[in-house]
Amino acid sequence: MSTKLPLDERHPLCGTWIASSDDTDDYGVEYSISVVDGEFHVAGVDHADDEQFAISEVHWDGEWLTFTSFMPSTQRRGHSRMRYLDTNEIEFLFTFTVREIWRRSHVA
Repeated sequence: MSTKLPLDERHPLCGTWIASSDDTDDYGVEYSISVVDGEFHVAGVDHADDEQFAISEVHWDGEWLTFTSFMPSTQRRGHSRMRYLDTNEIEFLFTFTVREIWRRSHVA
């Protein structure tokens, strides 16, 4: 996508996006993208329990919109990238980090 597009509510990434099929772990999650004062803003919700994601580190490089999401109930932190494909589709890349506590193995 061209980096020349103005960052306003007419930007093609603006809107609410959902997974296109239910064969994903994130079916029922939706992200809403808007532009305020020339900057992207992201809101996310998991409709399985209507819990809101805490969104941070929103960055636009002219092609990819990237952001970090955090779900308080699961402590799951996700790193997302999205880019516009056409009027009704975006490419969405998602990786997540799971925080675990490990214990030393006692050797006999």
